[in-house]
Amino acid sequence: MRDLNLDNITATAVDSFAGLADARQRELVQTLVRHLHAYAREVKLTHAEWRAAIAFLHRVGDISSEQRSEFSLLSDVTGLSSLVDLLGSHPQAIKDAVLDFWQNAANGLYWQLDAAQPRDNLRCQLRVDAQGGYEIATIRPVPYQIPTDGPAWVDLVEPAGRGSWRPAHFHLIVSAPGHRTLVTELFDAEDPYLDRDAVFGVREALIGRYAEEHDLAAAQRLGLPGPGVPVMRMDFRLAPA
Repeated sequence: MRDLNLDNITATAVDSFAGLADARQRELVQTLVRHLHAYAREVKLTHAEWRAAIAFLHRVGDISSEQRSEFSLLSDVTGLSSLVDLLGSHPQAIKDAVLDFWQNAANGLYWQLDAAQPRDNLRCQLRVDAQGGYEIATIRPVPYQIPTDGPAWVDLVEPAGRGSWRPAHFHLIVSAPGHRTLVTELFDAEDPYLDRDAVFGVREALIGRYAEEHDLAAAQRLGLPGPGVPVMRMDFRLAPA
């Protein structure tokens, strides 16, 4: 590697990972290197810009912890998280599944960020019934702001003039044997931030609308004041593994 130049540096760097035994890992790493080099060439990356990017990633790592992943937020605000969701979304209806469900509290915070809430507050796991149905009684989630004290916001999102709000939503992980796990969100059609989600999570298929249903028996069963009950209905389907 004594004759490196602009013409062969990328191929040399890509080839240096040819010894990775796992084929998928080899593909991921080599493709990443190829695209990183293409990016640097396209924008004519300077030393100062390169050092600033490295410093930014250091700040992202420094503020991250077991309770907070600034890298996940960085993935969210650049649209990568939603892109991965879209790439993995190929629906096919099934009858048996397990749902992991969680949401924020009325103050906009998740239990991990609020010492006043009990552990796993507003979170549950349930198995669908024999007909593939499920039912969850909960409070209505509220919009909230992404963290604005870290480098993802301070150095990247705020300077771009973007907003920090996420529309109200439920989180769901739906899984079943022999099928691909679905990680998704379910949004409130009446939320004012649907068209300016800070992390690009909103899609038309994930927007649900509450309808007032008058079912005293259902209200009593769910422990809700009745007879009027606001209900949002949503079907989920999983693709084969």
